[in-house]
Amino acid sequence: MSTHVFLFGDRQVGKTTAIRRFIQRCGLAADGIMTFWQLGDGEPRLLLSPYLATGRPEQQFQIAVGRPMDATQADAVFDTAGVQILDTCGQADVIVMDELGFLESGALAFQEAVMRHIMGDVPIVGVLKRSPTPFLDSLRAHPRVELLEVTLANRDLVPDAIRGRILDEIQ
Repeated sequence: MSTHVFLFGDRQVGKTTAIRRFIQRCGLAADGIMTFWQLGDGEPRLLLSPYLATGRPEQQFQIAVGRPMDATQADAVFDTAGVQILDTCGQADVIVMDELGFLESGALAFQEAVMRHIMGDVPIVGVLKRSPTPFLDSLRAHPRVELLEVTLANRDLVPDAIRGRILDEIQ
């Protein structure tokens, strides 16, 4: 049974960087999802895409523009594009889910896709927002999930901490 490691911590503390360093240091192939803000002309846009360790992905799906965010639009994007991306994962060494948060609260098909991977054989490394939602709380409480807090004091040690928890399962 795979152990899955989800990071949490303050904004911009280095959670995504820790995941990237773990994958690079171990020389792993990774699939998964990532969300990121795109800044530029007009209001910032929150995007969903397949995971890439470096650079910007070609495939990007707009979740929201500006603030406040429209959760209805987010549900549709996660339930279509998010499920499509997750359904193609599983051939890599590790699945990345960066990040899962409150916007997925109404995206039931997406939540089911995440849970299929939680029950699967490929280890997951991800990021969970601190928001209390039934979906996020179920992930935090899942027996196959380990939580690791990332702080300014420990962020350089986190890639090795992830490695210690899941690398034996990959090899």
